[in-house]
Amino acid sequence: MRYGEDPLGPTTPQQRSILAMLVLDMNRVVPVERMLRTLWGENPTESARTATQGYVSKLRRILAPFPTRK
Repeated sequence: MRYGEDPLGPTTPQQRSILAMLVLDMNRVVPVERMLRTLWGENPTESARTATQGYVSKLRRILAPFPTRK
């Protein structure tokens, strides 16, 4: 989605995959190992964990302006 030229949501396939995992398991912890397997398969690269942390961090910044349900 976009507002003018600005993206309103996740912009990479990895961010969209992580968001989908979090939505499907709402209110439950999604282990980082599951994210790694989903994004990189059974043998993630050495940099996969750092990259995943970056995707999650960026996703938090993207979603921060939206209200949360309590």
